[in-house]
Amino acid sequence: MIIMKCSADEFSVMANKPNLRKPLILTSPKQRQGSYFEQHALVFLQQQGLILIAQNWQQPKVGELDLVMLEVR
Repeated sequence: MIIMKCSADEFSVMANKPNLRKPLILTSPKQRQGSYFEQHALVFLQQQGLILIAQNWQQPKVGELDLVMLEVR
């Protein structure tokens, strides 16, 4: 799990940026397994009170973030 902290301005830009990537077609067993565990992680984090902001979000210099979640305190 990677936790990134950002300012409100950075978050606003990230949250409002559209994901222009085409949907991934899961063909290999490893891709299906990864998707399965990603979904379980999402459900677990939502049960802990986190809010999903983006899924499979891509940033050219960073790579792909599977889940971008917001913790409300």
